[in-house]
Amino acid sequence: MDALLNFSIVTLAALIHASFQLSVGCLILLFHHSFATAKTRARNREFVGSYISGAGLTIFLVLSATCYWLVESFGWEAPSLLLSIEAGLLFVLGIILVFFYYRGSKHTELYLPRGLAKFLTERIKKTSNNHEAFIFGVSSVLGELPFVIVVALVGASGIVALPEDLRPLTVLLYVLISILPLIIISVSLGNSHTVGSIQKWRVRNKTFLKIMAGLGALVLGAYLIVFKLVPLIGM
Repeated sequence: MDALLNFSIVTLAALIHASFQLSVGCLILLFHHSFATAKTRARNREFVGSYISGAGLTIFLVLSATCYWLVESFGWEAPSLLLSIEAGLLFVLGIILVFFYYRGSKHTELYLPRGLAKFLTERIKKTSNNHEAFIFGVSSVLGELPFVIVVALVGASGIVALPEDLRPLTVLLYVLISILPLIIISVSLGNSHTVGSIQKWRVRNKTFLKIMAGLGALVLGAYLIVFKLVPLIGM
């Protein structure tokens, strides 16, 4: 029962992670930039594959480092104080995602520091090989680290509480779920859909996406309190 509970926490955390839009937006810009040049379709697919690999590897490293920190600091089971902090951070994240994640416009522009936005824009324009596309994927995840780290902390807490033989597979599952939107969009853009059609869908569903992401964070915070924190402190 405990394993199923922790597994569900990790899965929900990964789904919330997958709802973040910076990596998705950067992928669409990369696709638009690469197809605007004279590169072959096969070459463009390599660019996109390198980008997704960079994003996935960064998520894996962030999650693994968080797991290591938790084990070294608290052992294999999160204490009540840490669970309280995680739940509180999730509630704050949920509110931010619902009310402050997107700028108040008819586009999918996010609230980003000016320096970061400039860096990502320049990185897109300079992407001319697989190595640069890989670094761009890394940068897109690091740029959203203030959001990612909260969810990764909760996911890592669930992972380290699992039986030892399930932990590596669960880490990989978290990474796969978190990059699933990138995979789906890359496949769609490589076949029948265009950058314009994908972007129009994102704009039309922007409100739905941010509400679902915010509610997911709030639900996960409540889930931690009811099923982890309350039994631990014996209320």
